[in-house]
This record gives sequence, structure tokens and C-alpha cells, in this order.
Amino acid sequence: MGCSGHFLANSASNNMVNYTAKYMKSLVVITFVFAFHTLVLAQKDKSYSAVAHLAGSEAVSLTKKFDFLKSISINLIVGNTIDPSNLNYTLRFSEKESYMAMSISGLGDDEVESVPEIVLDFDEDSRITFMCFGDIKMARACLLDDEQKDISIFTLNPVIHKETGKSKNILGYKSMEYIISDGDYKGSIWITPTVEESLKRPFIDLGLKHEGAGSISPSGYIMRVDVDNAVTKDVVRLSVSDININDIYSIDARTYVSTAFPSH
Repeated sequence: MGCSGHFLANSASNNMVNYTAKYMKSLVVITFVFAFHTLVLAQKDKSYSAVAHLAGSEAVSLTKKFDFLKSISINLIVGNTIDPSNLNYTLRFSEKESYMAMSISGLGDDEVESVPEIVLDFDEDSRITFMCFGDIKMARACLLDDEQKDISIFTLNPVIHKETGKSKNILGYKSMEYIISDGDYKGSIWITPTVEESLKRPFIDLGLKHEGAGSISPSGYIMRVDVDNAVTKDVVRLSVSDININDIYSIDARTYVSTAFPSH
């Protein structure tokens, strides 16, 4: 797949900092979409080169068609118990290709007509944001840096204390429940011992691979997490909501009017 996820946090305070950073990264994307939407509407009857100029970018021609065969969807509820953020992530991929696509819904969806899709193309070392506003299809390309290659969603670094003895089928995968903690965060995690070979890399990229240390803390793939912080009243609720190994989907960049930030 070309990149790998990372467990980032080492303390309770750092955990929420990392989640806030992820949230703000998503918010920056949406804020950019709102600004770009306004610009597009303002320039609807003018040339697209003028739009590119006003946007601080240059018109480019994107000639690639991105084909995806599989997808993983994740629901993440994070923040204070009174008003947490509820985000839905969908990662699209094909194990034979060196690109992936991510969409994030739950931030300002009332303001956009479709959820932006972000393609990370590791062959071209580029990040392309695809947006649709009615019959207007716009794309914005920029260079892909190391930080943007990190698509990990789960950023806690849990310590497993014991197995509860409970098991259940989650999306067709037998999963076991374990009691976990990370600083002031305490709760449970559901882990399945294995997934299909083609899904292992995406789970790792999303930060959903748990590296175990013995029978009490087994290695496996994270399907669900429910933790609470009794001190800050913050919560983290993460669940893999869908796995589709036959999700044929395409984004044809040739059908979008495209701009890019200058390389210099």
C-alpha cells in the first residue's frame, strides 16, 4: 500500500492531543472545501484558469483513473461526553495499486453537496482532493509529504490487562473482548486474530493492528474500542462498521477541472 500507520500516544494527555490533531486535520480539509466552494460559485461563468489564479494555484491536466476494489469503513466518536464528534471514515484501496482514497463525513456535511474524497498517489507522490458541487467537479492536487502519508485513525496505545471471556461475530470475524487502559482511559477492546491477506496492510495503515505480547495481550486486528476518561470526561468509541471486499469504485480524474499548487 505504500505507507503504514503508527500508534502515537504514550500518555492520557497526549492521546487527546493526537485525536485533536487528527480532528483538526479533518477540519482543515473541510474548511478548504468551503472556501473553494465559494470561489467556484463566484467564478462559475468565468474561465477555470481564472479560478486557478485566484485560488493561488495553476491549472493542470490530470490524466489518471483511480480504480478501487475494496473498502473499509470506520465510525469514530471522540471528545467530551456532552458533545463528542462523530466521524465516518471510508478507506478505498486495491492491493495491486500504489494509491488509496479516504473520505471523511461528519464535519460540516450540511454545507457540501458531496463528501470530498482524498486520493494519496504514492507513484506520483501527490495528494488530490476531489470535490463535487452540483454539476461542477473540481480537483486540487499538491505534493504528498510524510505527515499526509500517515492515515492512522486509532492513536491510543492500550495496555491489555485480561480477557473477559466474551466473544462475538463482528462483520463475519470472530472477535474477543479484552479489558484495556491507557493512562486515565479505561474500557474494552475487541480483537480478531486474523483478516484476509489483502486487508492486513490497510488495517495496519489505519492503526488497527495490535501487536501483542503473549496470551494475555494477543496480536490481532482491532474491530471495536470503547474507552472513557473519568478525569476529563472524554470518550473514544471506534468501530469497524463495514468491510467490503467487492467494492468496485472509480474516480476518473480526467472528468474533473483540476488545479495544483505551484511546485516552487
